[in-house]
Amino acid sequence: GDELLERFPALDLVVGPDCYRELPDMLRSDSSACMTTFSGELYEGTSPVRTGFPRAYVTIMRGCDNNCTYCIVPSVRGREKSRTPERIIEEVRNLAETGYRDMTLLGQNVNSYQSGGVRFCDLLAMVAEAAGPAWVRFVTSHPRDLTAPVIDVMAAFPNTCRQLHLPVQSGDDGVLARMGRGYTRAWYMERVGMLRDAMPDIELSTDVMVGFPGESRKAYLATRSLLEEVRFDYAFLFRYSERPGTAAVAMDGGIPEEERLGRLRDIQEVQRGITLERSRAMEGRVLDVLVTGDSPRGGSQQAARTTGNRMVVMEGTRFPVGSIVSAVVEKADGWTHHCTPVGAPR
Repeated sequence: GDELLERFPALDLVVGPDCYRELPDMLRSDSSACMTTFSGELYEGTSPVRTGFPRAYVTIMRGCDNNCTYCIVPSVRGREKSRTPERIIEEVRNLAETGYRDMTLLGQNVNSYQSGGVRFCDLLAMVAEAAGPAWVRFVTSHPRDLTAPVIDVMAAFPNTCRQLHLPVQSGDDGVLARMGRGYTRAWYMERVGMLRDAMPDIELSTDVMVGFPGESRKAYLATRSLLEEVRFDYAFLFRYSERPGTAAVAMDGGIPEEERLGRLRDIQEVQRGITLERSRAMEGRVLDVLVTGDSPRGGSQQAARTTGNRMVVMEGTRFPVGSIVSAVVEKADGWTHHCTPVGAPR
């Protein structure tokens, strides 16, 4: 806030996410200003500029009530606020009518969505119906709030992607408690079992943090073993970094930076092998892929995505962006899959 203006004389404006409507007036002013107050702002009545056709994000809620001890989000985003289902469904229908074919419901913790008695499982079913042929996915999910009704809706609607990002953070109960995550390893593993029982082909990804204060070598190895047990398709791996203003900063049992980096490198190597194994198991399979545009690699390649959010490249094709094509996976090298189409676009 104001401290930033004092520290950096060249800085003119400090604006929080709830104050974006004030930007035009602030930009016209000749004086520096700080506006970081929280409000009930949910971006209603605005039309976002979308540049990622045929994929789109639909914000369903903002803020977070969880207060994990390492996370600053509640301090900078405020308490949870959910948009009304009517506004969300209207946005989803508009996207479907204009050709968008992959929609991600977005929030700090989508599973805790609540508006006028409508829970997240209810909203997900409503969105799946309103999206028509478009694929529907959501992020981010807190394991504590992942309920059987949500899993049932995912399994019931074919256009709800068989893919879920479910951050675990640690495989050790003691570390999870110090993080304030509100679940145990057994609870998390039960959710993984429920998901795979309902949707055997579901693709799972996660977040993992190593080197958290108080993480013993045994606790770290418990996290490592969880990765080996679950065998995530992909994982975002981090070493713990201090964030001023979070409870974890004042905790005892700090891990030396060199040890944090060593644990991170080790767990990265473990997950790299699992990801490659899971990807190569896709070779020979025929998948539906959504054409997203030219490949970042250039040349004659087109880029696409699977319902599991895997990256696909196809050689020499010129399919319309937004079309869905059946393609066989010829080769996989990590998270990128080289595919050959086996049918006409639709």
